[in-house]
Amino acid sequence: MSGFPKSLSRQLQKRWSLAHEDGIDRAAKMIAIDESIRNKYEHTVAPIVIDMAGFTARAREFGILHYLAMVEMMRTTLQPIVESSHGTVVKTEADNLFAHFPSPAKALHALGQVNKATRKLNQSVDDSHRIDLSIGVGYGPTLLTQADMWGSDFNMACKLGEDLAQTGEILFSENAWKQLRAKREIFEERSFVVAGHPVNAYSLQLGGL
Repeated sequence: MSGFPKSLSRQLQKRWSLAHEDGIDRAAKMIAIDESIRNKYEHTVAPIVIDMAGFTARAREFGILHYLAMVEMMRTTLQPIVESSHGTVVKTEADNLFAHFPSPAKALHALGQVNKATRKLNQSVDDSHRIDLSIGVGYGPTLLTQADMWGSDFNMACKLGEDLAQTGEILFSENAWKQLRAKREIFEERSFVVAGHPVNAYSLQLGGL
């Protein structure tokens, strides 16, 4: 069963069916479908991806239930913070939380609250239960449904949060960083190669917020 809303699923299937058509009208039909989808589902937002560090090592050493308890505490602690800071939690998968904010500035403000909350969680536990995060923040046109997000800026946030950010680090994409009107000077520029292309990101330590 498709995970898309029914109306979006029908439009995407119709778009695919055009691949079997010939004629000069095909491109115009595709453009019309694309515009219809974007008008309904595309929004310019700041997607964020929060990833918990150390899954493989801790699950191997302490067992999966140990780690799942940590994941549940992360989810139940951070979701209310996101939602009370003008953000929307789209989904949680494994040890990741996916959300979006109206702007990178709103995301940055919320992450300050995330830092306070995780510090509090970590105060009274041993190192094996310590919740450490790596976070990616993007900004740009993103297709949104109630259950998921799609788009190059969301993909960049995933790459930054899940693969490139170190433990305790927030990486803002260049698009996201440029939208900040204040505090840009506290970031450190970092360079990566993603899919063969150079990418600039801007680093901030979560603990410094």
